Amino acid sequence: MTPERRATIAALIRSARKFETCSPSDESELQAAVATSFEHLVIQFKRLVGQVLPSQLVERLKVIEVDVHDIYSVYRAKSELDALLPDIEEALGVLDVIEGRIKVQNAHPSAPKQNLTPLTTSSGTKFCPHELNRD
Repeated sequence: MTPERRATIAALIRSARKFETCSPSDESELQAAVATSFEHLVIQFKRLVGQVLPSQLVERLKVIEVDVHDIYSVYRAKSELDALLPDIEEALGVLDVIEGRIKVQNAHPSAPKQNLTPLTTSSGTKFCPHELNRD
């Protein structure tokens, strides 16, 4: 996976974590806007992240659906996606990129390469950050 794709996925994860819903008592136009925005985010996850996940995570991602006319579907979808995010992060090894502990090498052609040391993920799995450059 390219560093750029990892950075895009990291940005999607940040967006999902920061996504704010609205109340069922808010105006229907606001509810529709929130639902449409979250549906777009879910589609991005399915298309960009789903291609590189293990099959069991892909199946969990596939079942997340948003009905743009039902704000409660956004709550359900957000709960499912929030529960899936740690697994996605672990599977892709992007947790350190998201938290800013390391930089994505070669994110820009003029960016200098960095010396990175092995890190331990929250699950205790060790990996070498230079593996982030694998395609």
